[in-house]
Parts: sequence; structure tokens; C-alpha cells
Amino acid sequence: MHRRAQVSPPLHLESAVNSAVTASVERCIARHGRCPEALIEILHALQHQHGWLSPPALAAVARGLALPLSRVQGVASFYHLFALQPPPRHRIAVCLGTACFVRGASALQQRLVQDLAPGWQLEQLSCVGACAQGPVLLVDGQIAGLAAMELLAPAAGVS
Repeated sequence: MHRRAQVSPPLHLESAVNSAVTASVERCIARHGRCPEALIEILHALQHQHGWLSPPALAAVARGLALPLSRVQGVASFYHLFALQPPPRHRIAVCLGTACFVRGASALQQRLVQDLAPGWQLEQLSCVGACAQGPVLLVDGQIAGLAAMELLAPAAGVS
């Protein structure tokens, strides 16, 4: 598989992005009264806004709350719901709940592991709650049963 080399953005573009992140962090901290006890709520709001918690965002939170960066990074890395990497273009999750499992979700997951196209992130879930449609995928947050999977397969690179 060929991977593209990552190219850093021009310095002026990077500083513009960082200043936008810093401004966003400042607004979020102000909404929470500059209270260090609101760290988790602030991180949650920033992730909701930006899709992930970037290193510049974590540093700006630490500065804005007058906390050590190690504490902010420690909290962000402790809770698995915080994303410290940019999100993929697409997410696909396989339901491995009992109803889906007995209908072939495990085999579907193995096929996806082998054939999934770049830009897609594969995850697994315990239960989606759509047992009658199983096996079920969650594609970019939307439930996809068997009929939808046939339409999805070419886009995801699965034959």
C-alpha cells in the first residue's frame, strides 16, 4: 500500500490555525468562568467544536486555566472518549452484539479488516440496538443494514 508523505503547512497558515484554535479555546474557557474544575467540560466542548483535541488546543487550555500542560494532557488521554488524533474521513463500526454476531458480524468484520479502503476507520460496538436488521454497521453515525451494505461496499473499497 502506498502512503503519501505528510507535508507540513506553510508557517503563516499554521500560525493562523493556531490563533483560531486559541481564540476558540479562550471563548470556551470564558463560558465556563475560567474555572479549572471545568476542565473536562471545556475539553468536551472543544472536541465537539473541532472534532478532536489538538496539541495547540491542549496547550491553550493549560495556559487559559493556569494548569500544568501535563495535567490537561493527562485528563485528555485518560478518558477514551477524547480524541487526540484528527478524525478519519469516514468511520465504520461493526455491531458485535449477540443478534448481529450470530448473523455473521464477525465474518463481516474480518472482511472489512482485509479490504477497507484508506480514509476509513474500522471500529467495533457491543450493540447498536437494531437487532432485527443485523448484522448492522454504523457508517459515519448512520445505521446500515444488509441492503445498505451492498451499496456501501464499493465506496469503502470492499468487494
